[in-house]
Amino acid sequence: SSKRRSVFEDLVLLCFRNMQASLEFAREIVRSGKQELQDKVCLDAQTDDAADKLAVVFRMAPQAAELMLQHVLHDPHVQDSGHHPITTRGNLRRWMFEQDMVCEYQPDVYNPQVDGKAVVPMWCCESGHSH
Repeated sequence: SSKRRSVFEDLVLLCFRNMQASLEFAREIVRSGKQELQDKVCLDAQTDDAADKLAVVFRMAPQAAELMLQHVLHDPHVQDSGHHPITTRGNLRRWMFEQDMVCEYQPDVYNPQVDGKAVVPMWCCESGHSH
């Protein structure tokens, strides 16, 4: 049985032949709107060698690589962003220090969820940890 080539392998092959063709190929993928193709691109982006292939494309056809990278980036699904709100400043005066502490939001959980076949990040407020 033959192994199917990934979209990124096709893009690398096009880069070696014609950089403008690789850019047009990337544009067509982004514009296509075909869900089957979009799913294939997202799945191919999660293979072990996808970053290596994209690095080659960045070197040879940076505009095509930028299009593909933007295409596979997804915002995480956030279950409830206000579940554990924190203030922007904390007070440590009761402790040993007489200064304010600047706080930063850290997600409760990074939990990859399966959406079809591609892995999508998800932030959940039920982390299972005691607070």
